[in-house]
Order: sequence, then structure tokens, then C-alpha cells
Amino acid sequence: MNVVGFPRRVSGLPCWSLSGFLRHRVKNAVPFIADFENALAREARQRGVNGVNCGHIHHAKMRTIGGILYCDGGDWTENCTAPVEHFDGQPEILQGGALNRFKRRATELATAS
Repeated sequence: MNVVGFPRRVSGLPCWSLSGFLRHRVKNAVPFIADFENALAREARQRGVNGVNCGHIHHAKMRTIGGILYCDGGDWTENCTAPVEHFDGQPEILQGGALNRFKRRATELATAS
């Protein structure tokens, strides 16, 4: 028995597909996310900066858009990710244990000077 379909049929409602609904939502979200990232890259270029760090969709990624670095650091609570900039200026997205190693190294370097 279909736990979603049966109650809908009994109630006289049309058939409803969860997978179809989710596919439609994702299909519409992808262009929106790309437009948002491109708009941020344009704004960064206009302001004369090299990149932008944003947590818009909570999915960690770094990519270059028209010569501008776009970084979504993800989120700490769900994916255990965080954006960092190393002392040499190199950006990176760390995940879980790597973040702890980065903190320890940063503390070592700060106390050594």
C-alpha cells in the first residue's frame, strides 16, 4: 500500500509524486544558485576585490567565476566545513579534523612569534 497515494485517492485528490516534486524543485533551484553566485562575482569585480566568501547554500565549494574566487564555506553544523585563508594567502575549505589541525598550527605560529 502506498502511504501517500492511498490517502490522497480516498480523499479524492490527484496522484502526487514526491520524486517529481523534488526533481522540479531542484531543477528550479540550480539556475537560481548559479545566478546568485554570478551576481556576487560581478559585485566583487566592481568593488575591485579578488573574491567573495559566502555561505549561501551551505554546500562547501570554491570556484573561479570570471577571474573572481567564489567560496561557499559550507556550514559547520551539518557538514563540518569551514573556509580558511592560510598565512601565504592560499584559500582552502577544511573539513572536520583538518580544521582542528589548522587551529593548532595557527596557534603554534602565533605563539612562536
